Amino acid sequence: MSLCSTCSGDQVIACPECRGERGDWDTGGGVSACDTCEGRGVLPCPSCDGTGEAPVGTGGEPDAGREARADADHH
Repeated sequence: MSLCSTCSGDQVIACPECRGERGDWDTGGGVSACDTCEGRGVLPCPSCDGTGEAPVGTGGEPDAGREARADADHH
């Protein structure tokens, strides 16, 4: 098994909206949960769909398989 190059096998990535902080301080001094990750701070890895494994046939690079498939379609 080859690990996903995006999440290094962790299956999740830090939420790009809250940067893993899980939310933002509101003006009243409280914390409001991030809407994107629902306050978890992480999201399933988009490259491996949360499996932690490199997509099959890509050698660990998320977009490498797309080029190989495009080449095969033109032959």
